[in-house]
Amino acid sequence: MFVKSTEFKNNVGKFLQISQDEEVIILKNGKPISKLVSIKKEEAPLTKELVGVLKHMGDIDEDELKAERIKANDSTD
Repeated sequence: MFVKSTEFKNNVGKFLQISQDEEVIILKNGKPISKLVSIKKEEAPLTKELVGVLKHMGDIDEDELKAERIKANDSTD
């Protein structure tokens, strides 16, 4: 759904409700400037990206991480 920015400002609640079922594209001067979409629990964007990445974070020591960062910085100089 496309909506002009003025109409969006005047009816925010209405468009928040609509965004639960479909994307709401907000237009300013006829050009798209923003998109309002629902974040459902099963669709949390960062969660999907990080699945498996942080799996073993509890096993990593902070001092070990710091040493790795220092070593990486030294090798790039």
